[in-house]
Amino acid sequence: MQKKKILFVITKSNWGGAQRYVYDLAVSLPRDRTEVAVACGGDGSLVQKLTARGIRVVPIPHLQRNISIAKEMRSLVALWRIFKREKPNVVHLNSSKAGCLGALAARIAGIPLIVFTAHGWAFSEDRFIGTKGVIWLLSWLTALWAHCIIVITEHDSLCRYFFAIPKKKFSYIPNGIDLNDAMILDRASARAELGLALPDDAVLAGTITEYIPNKGIAYLIDAMALVPERISAVLIGGGEEEAAMRRRAAETSAAKRITFAGFRPDAVRFLKAFDMFIFPSLKEGLPYALLEAGLAELPVIASRVGGIPDIIIDGKNGILLEPKNAAALAVKMTLLLRDTELRARLAKNLHHHIMDRFSKDLMVKKTADLYGI
Repeated sequence: MQKKKILFVITKSNWGGAQRYVYDLAVSLPRDRTEVAVACGGDGSLVQKLTARGIRVVPIPHLQRNISIAKEMRSLVALWRIFKREKPNVVHLNSSKAGCLGALAARIAGIPLIVFTAHGWAFSEDRFIGTKGVIWLLSWLTALWAHCIIVITEHDSLCRYFFAIPKKKFSYIPNGIDLNDAMILDRASARAELGLALPDDAVLAGTITEYIPNKGIAYLIDAMALVPERISAVLIGGGEEEAAMRRRAAETSAAKRITFAGFRPDAVRFLKAFDMFIFPSLKEGLPYALLEAGLAELPVIASRVGGIPDIIIDGKNGILLEPKNAAALAVKMTLLLRDTELRARLAKNLHHHIMDRFSKDLMVKKTADLYGI
């Protein structure tokens, strides 16, 4: 039986949710039935991780996140050339820019099956209305040119955003994680490796994040100045706004209670160091960090945005609140500080929810079925 050639395409090769999604699929598809490669821009962590697992990486010249018409045209031609040379049976597109350019190039190249995964629609972000209109048009063209559209959240599972796009194009396949939590350290070991020296009665609020505007970390920092001093915070992550967030924290009355632990590729190992997990995002798809927090049996406070309500059912297995509200976040953090029984109940219920619905094996199987493997 001839192997089916699968080519994943993604704009950036840094390590984020969309990149992890591509990595998990690329390394998990059955090797006896598929030949897998990943095309991407840059030479970031994704490239290194894929190479270590024996997955071939194809560079895409000129592809970057920032808009440049000249570079977009060159990237379009580069993608068409890659598709003609590789001759994949399936092109699986990820991220908005790679989606639009890749779908057009794949159509021109005559690729039999073009799949696009929407990791949250970019036009739903808080932007200037004219910019949102342009992004909506490009997203609509991507949906038009793709043969199949995977949505990872129920929030995005309806084609209500687009006219003339048939419902049969859409498939709901949520992100999944490895349900074996062997990598997660116990509480004492996690705190020791993070170098934390906390008072005996301290309650630790933590998050794993990327320092970009959509993650809303400024609101967690501001909330720390409003909560009782028993609450300390640890932020694990890196990103373009890290220096700005460090300055913001240094200017608050809670500066001594906020620890920046830096970017750690194995951040999931440290989850049990936390007593509560805080996720104040302004825009999300279906965040892996929340799935992992649930697997680690942590109580969660998160923003009611994107696919987060697919994971967190307010009052049952976590707490949801509206984004951009540091005062409300502080109130909920204080509630969890004082109610240990609530913390335990929310954590237990979330763990069961993750185990029941968000398996990586199930995600891979449903995607393979879509490819016709």
